[in-house]
Formats: sequence, structure tokens, C-alpha cells
Amino acid sequence: MSVYKVGENLTLNLDERKLFKGSTEVSLPELSYRLLVCLAERAPNVVSHDILLDYVWQGKIVSEDTIKKTCISP
Repeated sequence: MSVYKVGENLTLNLDERKLFKGSTEVSLPELSYRLLVCLAERAPNVVSHDILLDYVWQGKIVSEDTIKKTCISP
């Protein structure tokens, strides 16, 4: 079972493909979910621009601004 604790109150369950805040399930858009998985699987390491492109955007051509906005947006 692949489960990651994200911060104090978030649990990411990859087997069930679900994110929980406490006991409440949180719905994420697909892109946000892939970004979270990418970062959680590589924590505490820094994730490179190339890894983000490959894992999150899966070969789609996106601008650097798009990556920055997606990774920094609240």
C-alpha cells in the first residue's frame, strides 16, 4: 500500500487514488493530483523542471510560466 503523509493533516493514498484531509476526501483536478504525487514520491528532494514536465504534463508542450503558475498557485 502506497500512502504518504503530506504535512500534518493530509494523507495521499496512491492505491485508492485519493487524498484525505483528516477523514474528509479532497477532490483534485487530474493535473493537481499528478503534481502532488510527483512531489510526494520524491520528497524531500528538489524536483527538477524536466521531471515535472515528464511526470505531470506527460510529454505535452507547456511554457515555463505554466509550470510556475501550477506549482505555486494556492
